[in-house]
Amino acid sequence: MSSISIRAASPAHKNKKAKTPPKKLWMKASHSVQDISHWKNSESTTRAFTAKASYRILLPEDKIQSRGECININQNDTVAKKLCGEKTSDFFLNLVHKKYRYLHTTLNSLACIVGLLILFGEIPDEWSYYVGIMWMLLPLQILLVANTNMMWRIWRKSMSPYLQVYVSFLETWAFCDLCNWDARIMVAAPPMLLNQVMIINSDAVYFHPRDKNMILSQVYVAILWKLIMLFCLRFSYFPNMYPRKMITLMMPTENTVYNTTNTTTLENQEFYLNNISVYAGKTSSMIVLLMGQIIFRYRHPEQAYALRTHYTVKSNREWNELNRNNRIQKKDSLKYHVEETRDFLDEVVV
Repeated sequence: MSSISIRAASPAHKNKKAKTPPKKLWMKASHSVQDISHWKNSESTTRAFTAKASYRILLPEDKIQSRGECININQNDTVAKKLCGEKTSDFFLNLVHKKYRYLHTTLNSLACIVGLLILFGEIPDEWSYYVGIMWMLLPLQILLVANTNMMWRIWRKSMSPYLQVYVSFLETWAFCDLCNWDARIMVAAPPMLLNQVMIINSDAVYFHPRDKNMILSQVYVAILWKLIMLFCLRFSYFPNMYPRKMITLMMPTENTVYNTTNTTTLENQEFYLNNISVYAGKTSSMIVLLMGQIIFRYRHPEQAYALRTHYTVKSNREWNELNRNNRIQKKDSLKYHVEETRDFLDEVVV
């Protein structure tokens, strides 16, 4: 006959258990139940927080709205279609995406070469107007074929494009001042300012993976152009440049020093930034930004650089409640559509 022996707990073991307060034991048991509930109901534990870039929320009018997502992007919904009609949009889409898709990069590179020859003095300055007008058409073409929904998110949901445009604007202003605001600014302003806007808007144009190389080619051309410009200015290859004061940082003031014998008036030196220093600094910053964009696009070829994601942080309890409300609304909506379809079929059968 088998016997069962019951071993009494040692006093030390009893004291060890008695040290844990009942409140902590209850919290531990409650959290264990929540973890089990997480496995059963696919809900997150309520003891933590979660940051989400996109989610769906139930609005007061019982509609579910998606936030942080661009859903069902139609490449044909362009700015040109909204402003000029579908035929104009189709014409520009054929230029950008079909057999003339490399024409844009070719014209951009050609304009850079002709612009450099004008700055070198090999081509008369009067050609600057023709090259400048052609260069302005390139970013205009990209703007017309850009998707309206993506453009709204690029320019309304982030400050990053505006910071890049601000740096490009100072760069352009400084170089135009170096040229003494003559005709040569027509071959300087478009590639510096408008080319950066064109690169930003390109994320609203090229969606297919094979088209991402078109954006990279624009970035490479911009970096090469800026490096050549810095090199030529450094060694004075561009004739008729006018380095001068551009921005005054501190006006000269007079300080009076009193001595025992006489009174001395000292005038402080004026502090300012000249146009060449502003141009070199802003161009160097733009080169670093563009190189960072190249690294990003190689590491994440399917992501859009100009789009910025903002995360929403809530407790998991709030996320769970939000998901429950969405599921309830979806169930009610499906139930309504099923009943509507059933009524329609009953009418057809009768």
